[in-house]
Amino acid sequence: MIVAIYIRRFSKWVISLLVTFLSHVIRVSKWLLANLPKLYGVITSTPMADITILFIGLPSSGKSSILYYIKLNEYVFTSSTGPIEEYAKFQLKRNKVVQLRLLENGKSESITHLREYLSKSPNVIFVIDSLDSYGLEEARRNVFDNLYEHLNIHKNPRYLILLSKQDIRGAVNVNEIEAFLKIPADIFDKCHISGCSALKGTGIMESIHWIITGKRGYSLNIDPHEYLIEC
Repeated sequence: MIVAIYIRRFSKWVISLLVTFLSHVIRVSKWLLANLPKLYGVITSTPMADITILFIGLPSSGKSSILYYIKLNEYVFTSSTGPIEEYAKFQLKRNKVVQLRLLENGKSESITHLREYLSKSPNVIFVIDSLDSYGLEEARRNVFDNLYEHLNIHKNPRYLILLSKQDIRGAVNVNEIEAFLKIPADIFDKCHISGCSALKGTGIMESIHWIITGKRGYSLNIDPHEYLIEC
């Protein structure tokens, strides 16, 4: 009789243990199913690539606003700034993570400091104020003076020329500025020219896609929360 009681108690304990175990298995299985895409992305992801980009342009051309739009995916009003160093991460849909190091030389910084930045950055974004038609000649000199110095340092550079404030009435259009700049044929394949607006965000991420991939004419589908770039 006593043995039978102990057998029943033992059986109940074993059954309770099995039920608890199975409930944990079910819970873990549900979690795995729910997070399988994320786990797959972690397992198959390639190492993070670092890309350094230097912003160059005349004062008030919109450099800082464009830089912070890339980082924050929103317009940020900025006044005269000193040197800037920011980072922005992007997840490409092929599970590759790219980290952009964004540099801007302060307007009060020396030529030596700018040259140091040029040596660190294989990619340069030249920002030209398309509202300032009278300053285009100075902007052109600024682009080519720095571009040719940069070419002597880096073997495979990429030059993105962003024409800012294209959303404002009175801005010189992209075709006119491109014709005015007269990019030489020997460096044309290293350059990409695009109009943009830091206020509306137009033209910025499409151009950054070119910096990352070298592919022209691609329109990005950006998720502002996930920073997804379609490739």
